[in-house]
Amino acid sequence: MILVDREAADRYLKAEVWGKATLDGLLARLAATRPDDVAVTDPGDRIGWQRSFGPAVTWAEIDRMVSAVAAVLLDAGLKQDDVVGIQLANCVEALVTHLAALRAGLIPAALPITWREMELAEACDRVAPVALVTASRIGPNDHADLMMRVAVQSMSVRHIFAYGANVADGVSPLNPALSPSASTEGANGAPRSGNPADHVAMLTFVSWDGTLEPLARSHNQWLSAAAELALDARIGPDAVLATSLLPTSLTGLTAALGVWLLSGCRLNLVMPTTSAAFCREVARMEATHLVLPGHLTHLVEQLDPRRRLRLVRYWASPDALSTAARDTAGDGTTDVISLDEMAITTGSGGKALVLPLAGTGEEAATDPKRPLLAARMMGNLHKAGSNIVPGALLSGALMVGGPQVPTAAFPGRPSEAEVPFRFRPHPDGFRETGLRCRLVESDGPSLVVLGHRKETIVVGGFVVAAESLDTLYGGFDGFLDAAAASIPDPMFGERIVAAVVPQPGRDCSLAAFRAHLRELGVAAHLMPDRILTVREIPRSADGTILRSTLATSLAA
Repeated sequence: MILVDREAADRYLKAEVWGKATLDGLLARLAATRPDDVAVTDPGDRIGWQRSFGPAVTWAEIDRMVSAVAAVLLDAGLKQDDVVGIQLANCVEALVTHLAALRAGLIPAALPITWREMELAEACDRVAPVALVTASRIGPNDHADLMMRVAVQSMSVRHIFAYGANVADGVSPLNPALSPSASTEGANGAPRSGNPADHVAMLTFVSWDGTLEPLARSHNQWLSAAAELALDARIGPDAVLATSLLPTSLTGLTAALGVWLLSGCRLNLVMPTTSAAFCREVARMEATHLVLPGHLTHLVEQLDPRRRLRLVRYWASPDALSTAARDTAGDGTTDVISLDEMAITTGSGGKALVLPLAGTGEEAATDPKRPLLAARMMGNLHKAGSNIVPGALLSGALMVGGPQVPTAAFPGRPSEAEVPFRFRPHPDGFRETGLRCRLVESDGPSLVVLGHRKETIVVGGFVVAAESLDTLYGGFDGFLDAAAASIPDPMFGERIVAAVVPQPGRDCSLAAFRAHLRELGVAAHLMPDRILTVREIPRSADGTILRSTLATSLAA
């Protein structure tokens, strides 16, 4: 399935910005040239089952596992461009499954492990996966059972696969495919038409204004995002890259798969469950680079005051990159900021938020001589090569363009549903984001990214639309009215608080409310940690919730 603009693809290919290598093809090349080198280390001490391989896995071993799992998927009858939903933690099995799906000619879709029935059902409705892959258990949760419940509601799911022990009836076990004796015969899918690297490689999901939307990127688009990160963080074949991000977001998959395969570096997978566990893993790891959520920087600074590790700090939103965090960024730090999941931008501290302004009159987003990411502002009439003119718009909606930016919506949308404004075409291949920006002079006209246009809460790497939580929380019959607010948290960035007006005579306790949300199948990261009881929800004259007033009450 090719969704990229053909003319832009030809220009990128001619300029060698894009190529013909696929992600699974890069793995095969590394396995052929460096078969016995360690490719990835994963202690696997929290997965809950016995593996048939050790904590250090070579390129040849990974490649064989990928082919064996690909063969299992194809033997089950999956066809080219079928979608495979994958809900796994930050582990070897996740890497293997994504690459196996690609080798089989399928489209892997990354499903966050915090998702429950509500989000999983919505994702299945949107992309119609034919198969779901998970583990028998992830932490205390039975994810194989969860997938079976989701499959009952879905018209498309025909197969459920799971790693782990004691796999339930009706679920196909995948552990045997990881055994050294597993067959790899019939692992390759049908040949692709055109440039194989222009086909959709992986899907991620983003919640835009409370609506779940899949983002489809080609192999070339994923590798362009990886190049942005690898170049800024100076990650080469001799690097040892440790990542603690789940492989479900643009940055998480770019670090875990894209940079790893593009550079040929060694990958360390970190899966901490608490701040203490995270500190123990950082203290004992042998790595040159560490990818971590930005709000956990203070933990690493305590353990690594001499900065033996180059930090790659991930910020799920420009709003999350605080002034204090910018001030602590040094030469050994790269900040990676998600721009509404449409792109990532990298740099040190505030530099990551300053993007070169692409003027009208130049094909900035498809010109290989431009940086990997370029930006425009909606309504700005700046011409290429000129300074800011008097009367120019100084702030507005941010648009991004370049080889990593997806330009088309994934097919399968209901006919009555409107295509998100982010995929509406603009000149030169640019696409609008849900972010705000300001025009400045910084070595030429540039745009400073300010943050989201609508109120959001960032919880553990997830950007949540506050309005969607207002609607969700207001549906509980124990409340007359409700709104979402947040408090800072050193582990998750922010914690959600439900400000509520209680319904007299009803149980409006936190326990009752969380039980209600669990019944709905709501993701764990959308659950509030506290309830703030108020007489009324503060609103402006036009009905807008005054979250700053709620924040003041929480701080009191």
